[in-house]
Amino acid sequence: MAPEGTRSPGSDLGRFKKGAFRIAMAAGVPLVPIVIHDAGRVLPQGGWIMRSGVVNVSVLAPLETNDWSLDALDQKVEEIEAAYRLELSRR
Repeated sequence: MAPEGTRSPGSDLGRFKKGAFRIAMAAGVPLVPIVIHDAGRVLPQGGWIMRSGVVNVSVLAPLETNDWSLDALDQKVEEIEAAYRLELSRR
């Protein structure tokens, strides 16, 4: 699931929504953050035709959710969003 809930306009990372995180927490399954780099170069938002190009993908370490609580969910989402932003800044 995309943590932004939808495709973000432009190339900036959008704010994360909590739905995917709540589902993982309720199911007691780990989250595996997958960061997609430069997808907008291959298929710009609103585009219908894909362009030739390279899209890099970073798979971050799985995050256990079985000890998460609703009280701490906002903080967890912020931490994961920060990890995405850090990974995106590396390329």
